[in-house]
Amino acid sequence: ALGMDFVAILDHRQVRHMYLPEWEDGLFICGTEPGAVIKDCVAIGGHNDIHYNMLFPHKYGLAMVLANFPEFQFHGDELTGSFRYFHAPKSRYIELFDYVKSIGGIVVHAHPKTMLVSGDPLDYYYGEHTYIETIYDTVDSAATRNNYKLWCDLLAMGKHVYASGGSDSHSDTKNTALSSFYTTEKN
Repeated sequence: ALGMDFVAILDHRQVRHMYLPEWEDGLFICGTEPGAVIKDCVAIGGHNDIHYNMLFPHKYGLAMVLANFPEFQFHGDELTGSFRYFHAPKSRYIELFDYVKSIGGIVVHAHPKTMLVSGDPLDYYYGEHTYIETIYDTVDSAATRNNYKLWCDLLAMGKHVYASGGSDSHSDTKNTALSSFYTTEKN
């Protein structure tokens, strides 16, 4: 109805959506938004958590991550399983993000300027070829302006980071902040 070619569905700390019989590979992109507690960062309101999205080329990508990062404390099976935010220093999250990229996935640092509080762009940087959610909810929001500036600052420092957008609607799909991907082939 919104004229989209595909949509990413990102459950919070669970696996089940991509194993349901309704799942249609090619139309839906599997992923998750697990969130994190970073032991060595400063966040708004004294919290030390970030949100990030992991997107995978196939439904087994998340299972591979959970098997290689026991900090998630995954329990259950693919239809009933869940996991927790794991607590680790930033260096361990960089290892996680590198692993996701090594299996063909991507990682997006979601709405970074709404969570962390820092004047140093490197506090938001989790490695080369990760994504910064520059557009958050709407193109004219304060969060979008702050996130966009962060992305530009990282680019000015010579970092190779991509821009993305997300509605973070937690309900019906919206078309106020959509990511666009231009590729020579679907992969």
